[in-house]
Amino acid sequence: MDIRVVKYFDQSLPDQECRELLQEALEDEEIRREMIACRQLSSLLALDESRIDRVSGEEAYKRFIRHRRTSSGRVRSVRWIGSVAAAVLLFIGVRALFHPAVGLHPAAEAEWVQAEAPSPGGVRDLTLPDGTLVCLNSGSSLRYPGQFKGERRVELEGEAFFDVRPDAAHPFVVSTGKMDVKVLGTRFNVFSYPGRDLVISLLEGAVCAFRPESPEEVFRLNPGEQLEEREGRFLLHGLEEDPVTWMDGYFSFTDRTLGFILSRLECYYNVRIIVADPHLLEYRYTGKFSRSDDIISILAVLKKIYPFSVCPTDDPDVIRLESI
Repeated sequence: MDIRVVKYFDQSLPDQECRELLQEALEDEEIRREMIACRQLSSLLALDESRIDRVSGEEAYKRFIRHRRTSSGRVRSVRWIGSVAAAVLLFIGVRALFHPAVGLHPAAEAEWVQAEAPSPGGVRDLTLPDGTLVCLNSGSSLRYPGQFKGERRVELEGEAFFDVRPDAAHPFVVSTGKMDVKVLGTRFNVFSYPGRDLVISLLEGAVCAFRPESPEEVFRLNPGEQLEEREGRFLLHGLEEDPVTWMDGYFSFTDRTLGFILSRLECYYNVRIIVADPHLLEYRYTGKFSRSDDIISILAVLKKIYPFSVCPTDDPDVIRLESI
C-alpha cells in the first residue's frame, strides 16, 4: 500500500501532499482502490463511539494497514469497487482540502481516545499524536485527545513511562487527579493507581508538579529525583531504586516493606490482599521478580525469608496472608 494513503487517513500527510495524492488518484486506479478501501473501514470505525469498541477498532485498523502493506499484490483482486464510488471519493476528498468538516480525515480533533493495558501483567506501548512515546503498565489507562491543540494534556490512571517529544511552545501535562506534571521534553515515570500514593520519578530533563487547586505550590524535580506521597504529604528525595524495571520485564524492590510490595502487587495483578497480622507489613525485602511469575509464586518466595502463610478464600481475586 502507498504509505501516503495511510498518512492521509492518519491526518499526518501535509496539505500539499494531500493535493498531489488526490490528483494521482484521478489517474491511478490502484491508488483509488486503496483510498476507497481505507475510507470504508474508517467509516465503519466511526459508527460506534463507545470507549471499548473504539480502542479495539483502532487496533483492528492498524492490523488492516499492516496486512495491506504486505499484501499489495492482492489489491488487484478488489474488482467490485466501481468508478462511480471512486468519483464520489475524489469529489469529497477535493472538498475536504477547503472544507475540512466534510473531509476524509476522521474528525479526531474534538474526540478523546482511551488506551488501556490489560491486567494482570500486560504492558502497552503508545505513540501520541505529537510523537510522544508512552508505555502503560498493567491495569493502567491513558486518555488523550485525537489531536493536540495548544497545551498537550493527557489523563493517567495507573502507571506509565513518558518519553515526551520536546515542544517549547506547547507544554506537556500529565493529569493524575492529585497532581499535574508539567514538562517540555523529558523522560519520567508516574505511578498513580486509584487509592495508592502518587509517585513521580524523573530520569532525564526536568519536570514540575503541582496540585490543580494550588498551582502556586510547585515541586521541581531534577534527574534522579522522586516526588513521593506519604500519608497525604509530598516528599522530594533521590531515587532509591530503578522505577522502570517493569518495562524490562521484572519487578525490583530494594529494602522495601512487605506492605509496600503487596500494594504494588495488588495493582499489577489486579487482586486484593488481606493481611490478618499488621506486623507482617513491616517485614523488609530486597529482590527481583519476573513479570511472567504469577503472584502466588512471588508470595512463595517472600515467605521463605520471613515466614507467613498464604490462605485461599472463596473469591479467586482475594488472597489472605496470616502469620505462622
